[in-house]
Amino acid sequence: MELDYIYPIDNWLQGYEVELENVGKREERIVFCQKMLEIFNWEGGGGDDSCLRCGIGEAIFGEGRVEETYEYFESWLKDETRNVEGINSFYWVLYENGDREKAYAMVRKMTWSIACGSNNAILFHM
Repeated sequence: MELDYIYPIDNWLQGYEVELENVGKREERIVFCQKMLEIFNWEGGGGDDSCLRCGIGEAIFGEGRVEETYEYFESWLKDETRNVEGINSFYWVLYENGDREKAYAMVRKMTWSIACGSNNAILFHM
C-alpha cells in the first residue's frame, strides 16, 4: 500500500525515543539515541540529529546524573550556540533542577539575536 504523505525518519525516531522516556526506559533511550546518531548521516541535508541529542541529555538528567547532564549540554551547545532544540532542552533541565537564574541567563543570551518562530517560541515566554 502506498502512502499519500511523507513521514521523515527523524520524526519517527524522535517519537520512539520520547516513548522510551514515557515508559521510564532511560538507559535504553540513551543507547537507542547513540546508535541512531552513529547509523545515520545527519549532515548535508540528512535530517536533524537534535532530537536524539536532546534525548540523551534528558535521559541522563532523568537518571539523576545532574552534573553529567550539565557537562553534556554545555559541551554540545559550545559548538552549536544557536541550536534551538538543544537550548530548549537544556533550559528545561536547568529549570527543573531549580537553577532558574542560569536558565534565564542562558535564554536571554541566546534570544538576543534570533527571531521568534514556531520552533523556538517557548524561549520568548520565559
